[in-house]
Amino acid sequence: MLATFGKNVRVTFALACLSLVPWSGTALAETWKCYTYHPSPAHAVFQGNVKIMERLKEATGGRIDYKCNVGGSLPIEANSIVPALGEGVIDFGTTGFVSGVVPVAGIVGLPGLFASVEEVRQGIKAAYPSIAAEFEKVDVVLLSAYIYPRQVIWSKGNIATLGDLSGQAVRVTTLEQAEFVKAFNGVPLTIGTSEVATSLQRGVFSIVLTAAAGGGRLWIDLLDHTSNIGPSFSVGYILANKKKFDALSHDEQEALRKIANEEGAEMTRILQEENSALLEDFAANKGLTITPENPEQEKLLTETMAPYWDAWARERGDLAVRVLADVRAALGR
Repeated sequence: MLATFGKNVRVTFALACLSLVPWSGTALAETWKCYTYHPSPAHAVFQGNVKIMERLKEATGGRIDYKCNVGGSLPIEANSIVPALGEGVIDFGTTGFVSGVVPVAGIVGLPGLFASVEEVRQGIKAAYPSIAAEFEKVDVVLLSAYIYPRQVIWSKGNIATLGDLSGQAVRVTTLEQAEFVKAFNGVPLTIGTSEVATSLQRGVFSIVLTAAAGGGRLWIDLLDHTSNIGPSFSVGYILANKKKFDALSHDEQEALRKIANEEGAEMTRILQEENSALLEDFAANKGLTITPENPEQEKLLTETMAPYWDAWARERGDLAVRVLADVRAALGR
């Protein structure tokens, strides 16, 4: 009886072990950690992350699963997303805070270099090989990009032309924006987002550079005018850890690049449409006055800021000089 009991135990144990092994020979799913700096799960960029990962899961037959986290849910600051990707802390991510690691990627923020979303697309296409090579140096693969609405002039009071910035204090968020303000004789101020409203109320400044879908919706009750001209666009990059990307098959890699390009374009479309809808709502319901595009002002912006583009590139070295030349050639300026 003891022998029979022992035999039954061994059979039961063996069956239990077999139940842990996938029957088809397919490897267990691998989970990619996905992250962006946007804190809202409803934001177009976070939703875009989820769509990319879901489509990758489908393209790999379920072999790649995912877990996407909103900004702030992991102890990773926005400007640390690229290093976290390179070190394998996360496997996939989106961020626009890259110039600290890949300085040449900051070219998209040069004031006056781009006048439209389509021009930004052309510039990214021209700069893509060089920017991608720089990301590779930190073990990150550049998959695609998406474009935020243009950062334009918002104000309390009528600031309809670039000349109206003269003598005015202007809240800025980047060094490049500060150079733009100084070029038109304004005074740039760097103020944290949480302090902008109180600073506007106290009259510390009356002008901000933002978009309707950004600071516009936060401070619309303190602002009454926007002029459809401004220094720059912001671009977000769609990125993956190089080791994880290299482990994909060639077909899976190509599928991921295609998915990222398609979803990046969709994120851009949603962000631009959201911005337009907010402007329309603010004009109808918040008393916002909108000064439309002005070709003469666009020309003045480009001509005034062009010398700064060259200075910016020289400060960042030969690669930036070459990339700037490539971008200007693509734009015909």
